[in-house]
Amino acid sequence: MGSSKTCSRREAVALAGGLLAGTAALSLAGSPRAASRQRSATVILVRHAEKEDDGTDDPPLSEKGKRRAEALAGLIHAAGVTRILANKYRRTTETIAPTAERLRLAPERYRARDTEGLVQRLANLEDVACALVAGHSNTLPAIVRALGGELKGLDSRGNLDEREYDRVIVLTLLSSGEDAMRAVGVVDLRMTMG
Repeated sequence: MGSSKTCSRREAVALAGGLLAGTAALSLAGSPRAASRQRSATVILVRHAEKEDDGTDDPPLSEKGKRRAEALAGLIHAAGVTRILANKYRRTTETIAPTAERLRLAPERYRARDTEGLVQRLANLEDVACALVAGHSNTLPAIVRALGGELKGLDSRGNLDEREYDRVIVLTLLSSGEDAMRAVGVVDLRMTMG
């Protein structure tokens, strides 16, 4: 269900825009009666950017992490993001801050250990919404699985490698009727920094 590819910012933005257009087209497919019941949304998942090794449980981003957060804002700004979610930890909050500022969106909080609650919020997004979610190496694969997708290239515990900060996971969600949305497509990208 997934693919992995390294791409430029321009390619990733084009892809994200294409995914949005594709989900909108999916929601309009079929009979007019069926189309009125279908909903679609896009979820973009990123791990927090590189963090300082300051010996605390809540480190800030390193200088490289700050550059990655700025690059993410450049990548995401044209993707049609309507909601941004991060947990209370500085590294996730600082990762999405440049994007939130550029898009003038107030970040929403979720509890880091409440994958089920976050997945329920994502599975019930409004039609044609696009949500950016910042998480952790051990939470992103669980979120993708809970939404019905699958990631490849995980470590022996089923997590992202601790040295991976460049993955951008785009899920296309679709629902018919009143059911919660489920992943019908997963694109796993690598964000290059220039």
